[in-house]
Amino acid sequence: MLNMLRWNCVFRRVLILLVLLSAVLPAVAWDRGSLADYQERRARLLRETSGNGVIVLFGYEEQDVAASVTGFHQNENFYY
Repeated sequence: MLNMLRWNCVFRRVLILLVLLSAVLPAVAWDRGSLADYQERRARLLRETSGNGVIVLFGYEEQDVAASVTGFHQNENFYY
């Protein structure tokens, strides 16, 4: 009986750890870099095109997203 209680306690601790990790890991993975990096990229792009060039940016196509379960749509939070 004591052994069963010990395993129950271990199971609860592991379960709590997994729940906490599942809540924290997505927040860590969301790190997209600093906004200063994007600002510097835009300034460099402006310098390279002399401020009056045409820039064509291509997004993903549906076949590029192999694991997609739903139809493809471009992300509205597009940072270049």
